Amino acid sequence: METKEEQKTKKQRKELKAKKSSLIYYLAGELLSEEFIAKQSRLFLLIIALIIFNISNRYSCLQKISEIESLKTRLQDLRYESLSVSSELTQHIKRSQVEELVLQNNLDIKTSNIPAIEIK
Repeated sequence: METKEEQKTKKQRKELKAKKSSLIYYLAGELLSEEFIAKQSRLFLLIIALIIFNISNRYSCLQKISEIESLKTRLQDLRYESLSVSSELTQHIKRSQVEELVLQNNLDIKTSNIPAIEIK
């Protein structure tokens, strides 16, 4: 036979179980007053801090990746520009181009028929 105390305890457990299954129990925030939650509050705070750190770290990584991509495209553009400038410069210093400019400006400079001598 169950004593009155045991019956009372069983009745309280049933009431608590019914209370926990309702949506109002969770919306009112009574879940936070549970013993398990109270004991593990530091762990929950640590997990939340790690999640926030992970989100901020991912955000900064995405920004850096975006910056790297924009710098790659800028580098490619500068390489093409450098190539075009060097081709123009090469065209301007060709021997025939220089001779033509000398004739156009009426300078008294003539090309030498003697090959250049390398000094060692």
